[in-house]
Amino acid sequence: MRNTPTASQQKQIVGLAVAVISGAAVLLSNSAFGAEPPVATSQDAIAASATQAQLIGRWRRADGGYIIEVRHASPDGKLDAGYYNPQPINVARAEWTNKDGRLQVYIELRDINYRGSNYALQYDPDSKRLAGNYYQAVQGTNFKVEFVRQ
Repeated sequence: MRNTPTASQQKQIVGLAVAVISGAAVLLSNSAFGAEPPVATSQDAIAASATQAQLIGRWRRADGGYIIEVRHASPDGKLDAGYYNPQPINVARAEWTNKDGRLQVYIELRDINYRGSNYALQYDPDSKRLAGNYYQAVQGTNFKVEFVRQ
């Protein structure tokens, strides 16, 4: 005598088959239509790494002995940076962003005579310079500044 599934068991088998086929269809459609291959993610990371690497180094302000030293630029936008005039000045915050294809740097100083002074700079790939604004908090004055890589 052969075991024949009951009507209830047949419904369960059909339901399970539909679920398996639906899941397979979703997986196939995601991989074939629009899901990014892992290589693209790696290439994006490499491009971001190359972009932030342009900031690494010592930068000397064109009008004096002021130095910004960028030791590391993290993918999350944080900079490990120092500032010298010529002695070290405490850097409270240092960040980089890539906004509209333009590499930007923000450095906030927090030390005697520097509390709240900051640089808002942009990297110019043609001249390979950092240029922008220096806000001197003690005087409440803004200066246009430019840094050249040493």
